[in-house]
Amino acid sequence: MPLVSVMETILRQLEEIQNRKIQGELTLTMIQKILGEPSSLRNFQRFTLFKEQKYQRNTVLWYPTFELVCICWLPGQASSIHSHGVTSGGMRVVQGSVFEENYSNAHEKPLNRVIHEVGRCGWVTPNTLHRVGNASNSPAVTIHLYSPPFQTAAVPQTLPKVVAA
Repeated sequence: MPLVSVMETILRQLEEIQNRKIQGELTLTMIQKILGEPSSLRNFQRFTLFKEQKYQRNTVLWYPTFELVCICWLPGQASSIHSHGVTSGGMRVVQGSVFEENYSNAHEKPLNRVIHEVGRCGWVTPNTLHRVGNASNSPAVTIHLYSPPFQTAAVPQTLPKVVAA
């Protein structure tokens, strides 16, 4: 399916959610439905740009109510521990595998660590405190949908320095 068709499908799904006046956060079921199957997401190839220094966030679509982002992770790359503030959303792994660690406090050990393989979806609710990173020795690619758009990660104030995810 061409990229335009994938985008139209995603936009249709988001419109359907808005037309039904679904309030509150995106759920895992919504994320799975909107982001579709990983095979259709290979059309995001032109958004798979990597950086050696840090994982790369590539905006695919941005609207005032949502944002679709392709994040590219080289081996060893990970986000800082961060919150998404009022944003809810989720991700689907398109290539490789990523880990997600959830925290109750940025200075404590993670509550859990989940490995997301190709095709697997994960999601965040407002104020989720977590860290995501490449879980393998190969490049990884994830597609993220945020509503409202996720501009800058909210790093807990108790951390010694502010780092955007």
